[in-house]
Amino acid sequence: MRVDIRRFLVSPKRWRSSRVKMPINWGYLKFTDANEALVPEEAGVYAFIVRHENDHFPSHGFIMYIGITGANGNGRTLRNRYHDYLGEKKKNKRPKLHYMLNKYSDDIVFAHAAIPDPKFDLAALELDLNDAIVPPVVVKDFSAEIRQLVKAME
Repeated sequence: MRVDIRRFLVSPKRWRSSRVKMPINWGYLKFTDANEALVPEEAGVYAFIVRHENDHFPSHGFIMYIGITGANGNGRTLRNRYHDYLGEKKKNKRPKLHYMLNKYSDDIVFAHAAIPDPKFDLAALELDLNDAIVPPVVVKDFSAEIRQLVKAME
């Protein structure tokens, strides 16, 4: 039996010092082809969560990746990114994502929040969320301070 070993930074201080000052209205979908049509066609933020639901364990999960789409008015939507990741399951252009999407294919949840305001700084939101929890599949979308910490953990 092959197991994964992932390092998670658990720091209530980092969570509580988050610069995100607005509530984020997250929606959750099991990551399947069939759910693509349910993803909003708006800019926003998203996360991949590995979560195994059954009647043996309390609800729990691991945030593995956080990203954004539609920054700088590029017209990309949450649904576009969802579609991209469905393709990534087959293409293997980003090895860590490809591995996660395939290894945990029955247990991946796509969390998403539409943020359609073109003036909202999605890149700053992504950086802040990633810095606060340091998801293990994110490679570079951290502040310089956290990038050094991630490199030291490798």
